[in-house]
Amino acid sequence: MRSEESLYNVSLFDGRQREATEPLRDYFSEAALYKYRTRVELKWLKFLFTETDFRRHVENLTKKEIAFSADDFKKLGEVEAEFSPIDAYIYEKIGKNGGKPTDHDVKALELAIVDLLRENGLARLAPYVHFGLTSEDVSNVAYNLMLRDGVENVWLPQAERLVRQLADLSKKYAKTALLGRTHGLPASPTTAGKQYSVILNDLADHIESIRKIRLSSKFGGPVGNHNAFKLILPEFDIRVYSKKFVNSFDLNYIEAANQTTLHSGVIDLFNCIEQFNLTLYNLANQIRDSVLLDRLSIKNDAVGSSVMAHKPPNPWRPEAVENLVMRYVNQLAAAKLALKGQMLENSIGYHSAERSYGELVALSLICISHLSKQLSVVSINEENCRKELSEHYEIFSEAMNMIMRLYGREDAYFDALKRTQGKRLTREGYFEIVRQLGLPSEAEKILAVDISDFIGDANAIALNAARKAERAEE
Repeated sequence: MRSEESLYNVSLFDGRQREATEPLRDYFSEAALYKYRTRVELKWLKFLFTETDFRRHVENLTKKEIAFSADDFKKLGEVEAEFSPIDAYIYEKIGKNGGKPTDHDVKALELAIVDLLRENGLARLAPYVHFGLTSEDVSNVAYNLMLRDGVENVWLPQAERLVRQLADLSKKYAKTALLGRTHGLPASPTTAGKQYSVILNDLADHIESIRKIRLSSKFGGPVGNHNAFKLILPEFDIRVYSKKFVNSFDLNYIEAANQTTLHSGVIDLFNCIEQFNLTLYNLANQIRDSVLLDRLSIKNDAVGSSVMAHKPPNPWRPEAVENLVMRYVNQLAAAKLALKGQMLENSIGYHSAERSYGELVALSLICISHLSKQLSVVSINEENCRKELSEHYEIFSEAMNMIMRLYGREDAYFDALKRTQGKRLTREGYFEIVRQLGLPSEAEKILAVDISDFIGDANAIALNAARKAERAEE
């Protein structure tokens, strides 16, 4: 697709934000779903003839030998490589060889695979395609693989890139003092690097949680009991081999299942991504508020307003992120209800939710893209931060009342409150108050520290968070 063609797309994901989301097409498109299902179908076919004693049990029953060689195994790999989603699409939506459309995607896929087997001299294996399976066996494994690969290969690298940017900013501005604000009001100083480190630490923890999640799949036939297998091949331990097959994809096996998978692992994964997104929401707020307080500048040549020429580039990207995170939260809430819902042994209410996996990942990916681009063009207005601090020496009230307590002043807090509450003190005004307290010279000396040095452990905290995030990537 040419880049200008995205102008005609209806969806945000394939339209305006196509640049950020295009890599997801290889994992969450209908074509990708066909390919992942093909991978599952053909691996099951190989598995039956090479990884189990299935052939022996079938030969004992039918009194016919099943030929299968290393060359056949190789040809099955070629069949997978040759598969085109168009082949299955034709069976599903158009019909082939004079037949009607199946209007069933997995049955269409089965017929397309059988065609390829015949074309590659493997017609004798055609009866074993989709053998003993229901469509949900194939689909739930395929969806888990799509989701895992899409997150690992597209989402995680971008999330980690954003974490690296925050780690760099945490280190760069670890000592850059600025006025802290609690409830929006002046408070004890912090540093710009410490502010970034709070977000950084949270994001790094969420990524670690995401890495630990292992998705789970079922593989038990229409109602989850392997009914037909047990009836026809009673000596073949299908439960053992189903588990081995699912585990071969590095997925957990759910034995107690029906045709509806309960999607608990999928929901865990999206919940972790939601937590990551909510932290992005906080980062977006932080950037916007820093611009509002004139602590942060956006350094690029973009137009700031269509009519007000004086305006510098505005923080529209963080503002967009706030809305996108809300969309993710609402869409995930609806998806979770569908994914956990169940009607008897099966209903297809959750299919639309499974189809939305790509949208959920895309929403988060767009947020990451926006904030990554924003962070690449921001800089701290250090002079403005110093000026703001210099106008608020009243923030020493915390240290003032603490040291007064140490010298036995029982009314220390209320004394400090009377002298500082609601006031904006300059350096000179603050030092005059310190002199009026009548404290020993060593106490006055402690309180005489420069306001830019009144940052506690902010510097160390910022650097430690950056080091922690960097170690996590090693």
